[in-house]
Amino acid sequence: MIKDKVFIKWSDKLCIGIPSIDDQHKVLVSIINELFGRIMEPENSQDHHLVFEKLELYTREHFCYEEALFDKFKWDHSSIHECEHNKLIAEIGKMKTVFEKSTDFDSSVEIMQFLKNWLVNHILESDRSYVTFLTEKGVR
Repeated sequence: MIKDKVFIKWSDKLCIGIPSIDDQHKVLVSIINELFGRIMEPENSQDHHLVFEKLELYTREHFCYEEALFDKFKWDHSSIHECEHNKLIAEIGKMKTVFEKSTDFDSSVEIMQFLKNWLVNHILESDRSYVTFLTEKGVR
C-alpha cells in the first residue's frame, strides 16, 4: 500500500462516541484504504478481489451488530436505517462484480469514491441519529 497516503483519513470528526461502533468504523476505513492501495499499486492488485470480499463480509458483520442493538433496545427508526444498510449491501455486490471484471482505472476510482462518500455520510448523518438513544441504554 502507498505509505502515508490514505483514501479516507480517520479523524475525531468520524467518531460517534460509542467506542464499539467507532472501532468497527475504523476497520471499515482501513479495509477501504487497503482496497485503494491495491488500485493505486497495480503490481499488488492481484488479490484486490479478496480485499473487496473482506469489505463485503465486514460490512455485513458491522451492520448486523448495529441492527442487533436496534432490535434489543427497540429503536423506533431502525427500519429506515436497516434499509440504508440493505441498499449498500446490494450496491457492494454490484460493485464487486464491476470491480472484478473491469480493467478501467476510472471505474475503480468511481467505486472507491462512492464507498468513501457513502461511509462518511452514513457515519456523519445516519449513525449519529441513534447515538443518544443507544448511549442512554448504556451501549459503549
